[in-house]
Amino acid sequence: MGFAQAEIFDDEDEDAPLETDFANGAVPAPPPSRFFDVTNSTAIEEAMRAKEQPLPNTMLPNFWAVLFVAIIFIFHCLVWFIQRWSIRVRVKVQYQNAPVLEEGAFAFITPHLHQGAAAIVPIHVVKIAGTTQRFCVFQRQKYEIDDTGTVITELEMPDQHPLKHYQQHSGYASGDEIQCAYHRYGYNSLHIELPTFKESFVKQVC
Repeated sequence: MGFAQAEIFDDEDEDAPLETDFANGAVPAPPPSRFFDVTNSTAIEEAMRAKEQPLPNTMLPNFWAVLFVAIIFIFHCLVWFIQRWSIRVRVKVQYQNAPVLEEGAFAFITPHLHQGAAAIVPIHVVKIAGTTQRFCVFQRQKYEIDDTGTVITELEMPDQHPLKHYQQHSGYASGDEIQCAYHRYGYNSLHIELPTFKESFVKQVC
């Protein structure tokens, strides 16, 4: 009896020697592809850029608007401080000229040289027993204002009479006369109002 010999080749068996040859270095491996490296680096770069916020932030206001607001704020601060430093500037900014000195008005009084500092004092109007008194107080002294409201004079004490007149004087006859004399001359005492700590601190700082 005769027989025949045959060889069977499998595809998987053919691939195995090739992989072994590449690993052993018998057959040179093909150059590695750069496609995957480029793809990965591009994806990483895009992810990093997505996390970054553009400058300036879109929520921030416009640069020129911020600059304009800053200039206005600095200008207001300068105007406020200049009014604290100079009373003449305060008069120009906060007040205007009035035809007469009446209730609700203020008087800007400037003393003579080396006799104190200028001041802005309010005008007081008191009506007692049909008599109207207009006056202001400057440097703890009282000044009367005439009926026209344009002339200010220092309060004169009734000391022009002879001594006999004061010796025989019986005093005021009614309560209205007492109230009128009180509002005109005040008490026969000297009272100095002390400023508060806040007023003194603000005056020293500003």
